[in-house]
Amino acid sequence: MTIRIFGWIGGGMALVYNIPQLYRNYQRKTCDDISKSSLCLRVISYILYIIHGWLIEDPPLLWMTLGGMIQIIIIWIQIVMYHDKCHKTETVIMPQTSMDPIETVTV
Repeated sequence: MTIRIFGWIGGGMALVYNIPQLYRNYQRKTCDDISKSSLCLRVISYILYIIHGWLIEDPPLLWMTLGGMIQIIIIWIQIVMYHDKCHKTETVIMPQTSMDPIETVTV
């Protein structure tokens, strides 16, 4: 029973590392720099860890992984909520200031 304290501490610390990302997404109202494939892999790994924790009856592993999964779901919700802002572009037409033809610049 006392050995599980390491699981609770480690799991609690693992829950903390998503909080800055959640807050940053909320503050900036954008998720354009988050890798969707990385999130998909994390969801799959969390599901496998949850099943494993349930099968071996390890509460720290089960509950802390479930907490991490909830955080990833919140990040997915943020991606959906802020999707329009991430992909919204504005077209600005600048007035021509001279009678010269438009220059073409090759980069």
